[in-house]
Amino acid sequence: MVASTAVPFQSLRSRRAEQIVSYVESEPPQVIAVVLAHLPMATAAQVIEGLPASLRAEVAGRYAKLESMDPEVVA
Repeated sequence: MVASTAVPFQSLRSRRAEQIVSYVESEPPQVIAVVLAHLPMATAAQVIEGLPASLRAEVAGRYAKLESMDPEVVA
């Protein structure tokens, strides 16, 4: 399967926050932060709220410190 590089994580944009949480909660905080950066802000906030309490602060901190990323890395 070839992923579209036009809009990273496009397939997640149509998902409910609860679904996205179930997809990402086992990922490292830095990966979750990258995914959240490509979602609408309201959805990203809902995903953070849905994460386990032990993970929320780390993900929020990583999200806040994100800088631009190489599109190839995101793909």
